[in-house]
Amino acid sequence: MTTNIPGPAPLGDKLRIAFLGPFGTFTEQAVHQVAPAGAILMP
Repeated sequence: MTTNIPGPAPLGDKLRIAFLGPFGTFTEQAVHQVAPAGAILMP
């Protein structure tokens, strides 16, 4: 699976994905696909 996040992901995103696990990564991808590029995503 590939992500559409331009550049390296911020440390916070990596930690959040690590905590949420596989389900979290699916959610992250879904959010990033509908969010405009470069948008600041709030939890």
